Amino acid sequence: MNDDATHYLITFFEPLEFLAPADPAATERALANIPLDASSCIVDVGCGTGRQTLQLLAETPAQVIASDLESSLLVELVQRAASTGAGNRLRTLTADMLALPVNEGSIDAVYAEGSIYCVGIERALKAWYPLLKPGGYVCFSDAGFTTPNPPKEAVAFWQAEYPDMGTPESAKHIALAAGYNIIDEYWMVQSAWDNYYEPYAERLASLKPQWQENPVAMDVLASLEHELAMYRAYGDSYGYYFLVLQKAA
Repeated sequence: MNDDATHYLITFFEPLEFLAPADPAATERALANIPLDASSCIVDVGCGTGRQTLQLLAETPAQVIASDLESSLLVELVQRAASTGAGNRLRTLTADMLALPVNEGSIDAVYAEGSIYCVGIERALKAWYPLLKPGGYVCFSDAGFTTPNPPKEAVAFWQAEYPDMGTPESAKHIALAAGYNIIDEYWMVQSAWDNYYEPYAERLASLKPQWQENPVAMDVLASLEHELAMYRAYGDSYGYYFLVLQKAA
């Protein structure tokens, strides 16, 4: 994707609260697995607009580092966190999630809600392992097929969008091979998809007349519209799941 297309993609998602299927209850369940106190540090990688970052601040006493490649999203997140009164526990990093500038053995948990697909599960878990303290945690959500024989149209779509997509079982095999223990696993409920796609569809409808004279912007919208159409047609063959992992103590 060229810079112009990336600009329009960021513009599309910037006002949206959910940048992937997600649900506050699913985030709460993930956090319930992790013992955190005021001295703990959790890194929210690929935080985007920071919906889950604010929930991490609200529901844990930990210090939170929010990391993303798009610095403008981090600036807005800092302002939103300050308005909640928890801004003093938030740091931000403009960084690649595979090259986080933090010391080895210094992190209690890495949190990746809807972002691990950017680099792939295997690469991410390998990169984060040395950053964790002994007994540290990784929580991530990702897309996966819910059936052993998904429709060929869904397979073709995801093969183009996310070639490494598998299932929770394949993700667990990767995690175990990387030295993690499986602490919790669960599928997200339908509300997670509604939280994502209902505002997404409204945003598509509002931007099409505004961007209709811009071919690059319209190409971006066409791609996003195709994603929504695939979900409406074949969404019962794939879902979003959470895994909570722990490094050996």
